[in-house]
Amino acid sequence: MMGMPEPRLQGSKTVAPDESIVHAVGRSHSFESAVADLVDNSVDAGARNVLIRFMRSDSVVIGLRVIDNGSGMDSATLDSAMQYARTREYGAGDLGHFGIGLKAASLSQADTLRVYSSAAGAVPAGRQIDRISPTTVHTIDTEAVVDALRGAKGGFSTATGTIVEWSAPRSFLVDASMSDREIWFSSTSRKLITHLGMTFHRMIANGSVTLTIDEWDLELEDGGFPIEVLAVNPFGYEIVGGAGFPEQFTFTLDGKSRIVDLHVWPAAQATLPGYVLAGRGAEHQGVFVYRRDRLLSTGDWQGLVHPDVKYRFARVSLDLSADLEQHVTINPEKSGVEFDSELRQALLSATGPNSLTFQDFLSLAASEYRESKTHALQPTRLVKPDRGFSAGLQATFAEIVESFGEAAQFIDGDEVDVRWRAMTSDDLLHFDFNTRTIWLNTRYRHVLNGGLGSEDNDDAPLLKSLLLLVYGAHFTGARPGPKERADQRVWLRLLTAAAHSEERRYRERTKGHTE
Repeated sequence: MMGMPEPRLQGSKTVAPDESIVHAVGRSHSFESAVADLVDNSVDAGARNVLIRFMRSDSVVIGLRVIDNGSGMDSATLDSAMQYARTREYGAGDLGHFGIGLKAASLSQADTLRVYSSAAGAVPAGRQIDRISPTTVHTIDTEAVVDALRGAKGGFSTATGTIVEWSAPRSFLVDASMSDREIWFSSTSRKLITHLGMTFHRMIANGSVTLTIDEWDLELEDGGFPIEVLAVNPFGYEIVGGAGFPEQFTFTLDGKSRIVDLHVWPAAQATLPGYVLAGRGAEHQGVFVYRRDRLLSTGDWQGLVHPDVKYRFARVSLDLSADLEQHVTINPEKSGVEFDSELRQALLSATGPNSLTFQDFLSLAASEYRESKTHALQPTRLVKPDRGFSAGLQATFAEIVESFGEAAQFIDGDEVDVRWRAMTSDDLLHFDFNTRTIWLNTRYRHVLNGGLGSEDNDDAPLLKSLLLLVYGAHFTGARPGPKERADQRVWLRLLTAAAHSEERRYRERTKGHTE
């Protein structure tokens, strides 16, 4: 067969990417996947600590910083990192893949990207690019870089390290009421914590990196209490004796024998965070793909079988080796993969102990599902919080309950208020079943809400939530019977005694301030 004629080449030149192409990169990023991409860079830089910080001004979240104590970048390295036309060399253990993560992830979420960095033996360097002109790289004044790194106050040294800053974020809720902003922030931060806990669960569990999230008030120059991201392991169930799983199956591809781990999640443990995964567990069936201990896919059958509720407890763990990567397409956001036909066929032909086949595995998973239907646990039934709880907290509660799927549910029409009012007795609380209200005695308000006064109707959220959990069932169905009324009397005496003790401690603690 005759090949295509090849013309003689006279020379070459490197052409910078057109800005329209740059704008197209990263469009499929979610907020969570974009932040995870930045964490990848921190891990590749050897960071042991990574802090994701929401920046607040006048109670509005106006930006985000990802702060790490990795090796940092000198001026030349930072120039390369900020340019679309260049990609760095990746090491054997690096999470980076395409060379565009920093830019694509950041400009998919914000109009301005700034990077402040310090490497050992180098002058601290800073760069900025803007979404309106992403191929123009601006140099940040060295003094401003030093001030940013010195003022990070992340709980760890940034003598070497990097701050990635998003300014003018487009996905943040800014022009809305405070209540709506708090609902957004509560939901966004919780989803981010879960996503990072899943994506980096192996690294978090082995202690190679610590991820935390906090807020920073720009006016007060102070941060809120940091929340550590905990590992959420999609295979973190307790192994039940005699269940036979997990099992290692072998498959052959490119003439090599390879290993894949097959799991049947015990139905009785289907309320654990590792099964729920911030959604209905049944949605997270199939193959979970890891690359260098970083989770790329949170369950997808990749065409091996058709998704079905009967396979809801079937999960497969596959680690990509360097040579296996040629059979997998990783999307630019590193939040999904696609297998080629050779890998699919090889997995379908995998065999396990006692000549178990992949089809046998699916049949055993389906059996677990059928067995779970015969012993279905009754869901946890909860009353909805109403007045006395902020809109943000109510929305968070609703999301959490929904995330447990069949394991938990609110009882429709059974909203309960937890509010304050003056009482003639010294009892901590009183029940009004006609108005569906738990009344708290204002005598103890300054003690139990941290001395914040009586202006905030949504104060003492922890106390109110605990009371709702303890007494909520008494507001469902018919009026409380003799057993419930006896419980109320005993619990009221105990709680009132605790309130008296708290009141005495408060008086002793504040005595010197009030005299």
